Amino acid sequence: MKKVCLIVFFILAGLSVSAQDSRIQALVKYINSAKIREVKHSICGHVSDSLLQKQEYNTDYKFLNALRLQYENLPNDSFTPDIYNLYGDFYVVAASYNQAIDAFISSEKLYSLQHRPKGRCSAITNLGNCYYYLNNLERALHYYKEALALSDEVLHDETIASNIYNNIGIVYAIRKNYVMGLQFFKKSMGIYAKTGDSLSVGQAYNNFASLLLAQEKIDSAFYYFKLAKTLKEKFGGKSDIIDSYNNMASIYFKKNDAANALLYLNKNISMMDTSTYTPDLKQTYRLYYEIYDEQKNIALAYKYYKLSRMVGDTIDEHNKTSELLQKEITLEVGKAHLADSLSQVEETKIRTLELNQKKKENGFLIASLVVAGLIALLLYNRFRITKKQKQIITEQKIIVDQKQKEVLDSIHYAKRIQQSLLTSEKYIERVLNNLNKKN
Repeated sequence: MKKVCLIVFFILAGLSVSAQDSRIQALVKYINSAKIREVKHSICGHVSDSLLQKQEYNTDYKFLNALRLQYENLPNDSFTPDIYNLYGDFYVVAASYNQAIDAFISSEKLYSLQHRPKGRCSAITNLGNCYYYLNNLERALHYYKEALALSDEVLHDETIASNIYNNIGIVYAIRKNYVMGLQFFKKSMGIYAKTGDSLSVGQAYNNFASLLLAQEKIDSAFYYFKLAKTLKEKFGGKSDIIDSYNNMASIYFKKNDAANALLYLNKNISMMDTSTYTPDLKQTYRLYYEIYDEQKNIALAYKYYKLSRMVGDTIDEHNKTSELLQKEITLEVGKAHLADSLSQVEETKIRTLELNQKKKENGFLIASLVVAGLIALLLYNRFRITKKQKQIITEQKIIVDQKQKEVLDSIHYAKRIQQSLLTSEKYIERVLNNLNKKN
């Protein structure tokens, strides 16, 4: 695998030069040379992630598009639906969710044709995520439930099911259907507990507590926040623990226990890098402000209010930059799409001209064949007429010959009769002459 990464690195290193397209094709060729689908998927994921981190969105689009164009004519290849899935992931990063939906639909269809239910379940879940990001919760819920049905009926994979349960719970929570949200979070947590994923169980407890807190069920929320804290302290990282301590401070503040709330906030500050502005730091400062404001400690309340605003404004600026970045991605994708469209238009024009030329050639060939056929037919008819005329002439000649023979035969017959008659007359004349002499 190290060798693979090195080859990919050297190919990527030259992607910024003028020979970008040829290097992309070289990379595509290298990926195609891999025999194992999982290896192809790993290389593609590494390349795409590297390009996105370098903010080379147009290059990443070209790379994935080159793969897609090559594999779209190979629907039976096992790697083809994976390409569409990666293509969809890129569009999710680009916040082009409608294009991502098209890619995931293509992926899902191919997974279905190849009888790969796990891949199909992933594609359907991704479709749900796209609609979630588009704030179409009804449609998102539809796809999450379809993925869940596939998981339950075919895959029987509890890990996949648990994540889908969690997604469905989040949708219900956003729609303020806390009963259904809690129901699906419990199902998710049951699987996490069964599989021994303690950190995920802790996050599930956090979900429970958040739902209960939204319903002003303070004591129940406090119970689950404590359970979540215990698991996150034991199995989680620093960010997990900080999040849990903020939740504990918030619930103690709701319970009017400022001392314990401040205790957890102080623990957070001791673990945080306050020079790095994060949502957790903003929440911590905000809770400090609310506690001191409640205690009428104007100086400290004002201090943490300013700190909270400063962190929040910085995060907002960062988010604006991210939005601009997303727009840049979308713009780059649009440019790439436009380039593809123009290329397709040119190809269409060329194909149309070639088609028209072929039509002309075919038309000329057909016309030539028709003319040749007519000439052949005329010649054949002429041959038949000539043959028939010859036959008639021959027959007439035979008839004439026959008639002539008959005439000649008649003449000869008459001549013989005449000759026979002439002989008798001479004889009579001689007899008469003899009689006259005697007289």
